[in-house]
Amino acid sequence: MLDNELNQLFDAVKKDDCETFFNLTKNTRLGSTCFGRFPVLSLMYLYGSDKLVKNFEKKLLEVGVYTVVDEPEEIYPVFKEKAKKCLRLYVDKDAVVSPLEMLLILGRGAHFWHAYPSAAKNATVKNNINAICNMVYGSPPTKKSGRLAAPVLPLKKKNKILVLAAYVVAGVFALLAVFGFVFGVSTNGKTEKSPFIVAGGESFTQALNKAQERYYDARGEGSAAKTYLELSRDVTVDSLNGFTENLFADIDGKGHRITFSQPLTKSVFNYIVGSVTDVTFVFTLDMTVKDFTGALANVVTADGSLTNCVFLVGGSITVQSDYEYSADYFPIGLAIGANGGKITGCTVTTDDLTVTGYEHANFVLGGLVGVNEGEITDCKSSLSGVTVDTVDFGGVVAFNQKGKVEKCESELDLSLTTRAGNWLINAGGICYSNLSALTDCRVTGELTVNSAQASGVLLGGITVYNQNVINKCSNSANMTVNADGGSTAEIYLGGIAAVNSKKSEDYPTVRIENCFADGKIEVNVSGDGKKKLFIGGICAQSGAELKNNFFNGSITAEKTDTAYIGGITAGISEEIASEPTEFLSENYYTGNGYTDGVAFKFDEEGLITSLDRVEGIEYCTEEELKAKEIYRQ
Repeated sequence: MLDNELNQLFDAVKKDDCETFFNLTKNTRLGSTCFGRFPVLSLMYLYGSDKLVKNFEKKLLEVGVYTVVDEPEEIYPVFKEKAKKCLRLYVDKDAVVSPLEMLLILGRGAHFWHAYPSAAKNATVKNNINAICNMVYGSPPTKKSGRLAAPVLPLKKKNKILVLAAYVVAGVFALLAVFGFVFGVSTNGKTEKSPFIVAGGESFTQALNKAQERYYDARGEGSAAKTYLELSRDVTVDSLNGFTENLFADIDGKGHRITFSQPLTKSVFNYIVGSVTDVTFVFTLDMTVKDFTGALANVVTADGSLTNCVFLVGGSITVQSDYEYSADYFPIGLAIGANGGKITGCTVTTDDLTVTGYEHANFVLGGLVGVNEGEITDCKSSLSGVTVDTVDFGGVVAFNQKGKVEKCESELDLSLTTRAGNWLINAGGICYSNLSALTDCRVTGELTVNSAQASGVLLGGITVYNQNVINKCSNSANMTVNADGGSTAEIYLGGIAAVNSKKSEDYPTVRIENCFADGKIEVNVSGDGKKKLFIGGICAQSGAELKNNFFNGSITAEKTDTAYIGGITAGISEEIASEPTEFLSENYYTGNGYTDGVAFKFDEEGLITSLDRVEGIEYCTEEELKAKEIYRQ
């Protein structure tokens, strides 16, 4: 018999009640409860509690030790219906149906792949995963990009009948296909030399469905799973009805356009498993988002790629207002939500786009991609006519999580603001947060923050937060913050990064090197609110290496007792100040009127103390700078 609190917890899971669940678990360990064989997260999957999953999944996946309580009798019949032949694995009431196992039993292979890195740490779970894949999917799991991946589900009987019917219909038109197009699709699409020829929206839909049939029949393996499409002209898609959920084809656009005539309310595809080359996509968005997303696709998988594509984007993106209880960050990409593959030579261009957030939801907009765990190379975001309200921002990618971003460019004419009094505005020219490698990237244009209602501002020419390596990047954009009254308390501006974080066990190579900034930095403060300014030509605050960088722009800000301005950085950590030669070398600034190359040092508590001149940061004239043998001089 469950006590009252556990009954409430179980009831909250069944009813998908975020408020009750949050109140029960915020100061307790009830989140680690296992109702007999069923951990809380497994029950969320079983009962389809989507809101709870989206808000609490990440935290619950980290639970390693469960507190086992009585198993309510009503769970087993629900599970039995879903588990079918997998039920034999859980006859023993001491067995546990881990969240990963539950996802596989429910046929949610894509979700399993996404969740896998956070769990599956014991032999029993791994053995059960292998058994479930063989029983449900017909083959063992595979490994892709360091993660276990479920095989593609075999076709159900009903779908096989539909496929058979499709073959019968295809037979009727076989002879016609020899002499030309059948609804705009010709040849068999099995090789690059015999692609389906797409000449219209209807034929595009047919070809996508044929690609899916092949992929499923071949279970995603080998050349038999491949389908090739080629556009023969510009295509207009009037509706997503009939589209496959995922893209399993390789599309060669031959420079043609695909225009979606109706405003998109969701991504065109969930996953891109194939490739898309030389296509211009035209989107008008009318999206209300509640998770990571992108206009073309939510995810580019490790096997997927985009090459030389153009995305023309307008319309609106609005964050769904029901995130009272989530501390997670959700990336939005104007083209792609999450990239695990390769994106090369692609461009995003905007026209009259508004992105509106919600003060309790941490959404971050990426000009091209939401979160990157693959490769993004030679890409460009050309963002003008864009208004961003209560959403954070990265010019090319929101989170550079893994992999690399290389030789990319942001051309900005962007304004950010907020109507929420407790919102901290964050914006970076290339990305919001760099946890991997940014190399040879460039930012130009205008980046403006109007922060009357904000609780603070962090603005970086390349990134807001750097926790890894930024190398050979430049920022020539003019960055302006208008803090007119309101509650804005602290403003951090850096020509390259707002914060160059301290090294850690997870990120031992934090540094900014071979970079320069030469745009205008301007802060306009008015009103009664007390504000602190931290402005640096390269970064506002640094706890790690700065080497071979220069600032040749200008900084305009009111000189006050709370305005800390440094030609290279406003502040450095006490560790750097005590051992500057280990962290600082060949950093130069040309502007006059700054306190020095560095304005202050800060201790472990973040308290500011005065600072004498530091080696490795020097003032020089523009003429002297040109003679220096440093990056791009």
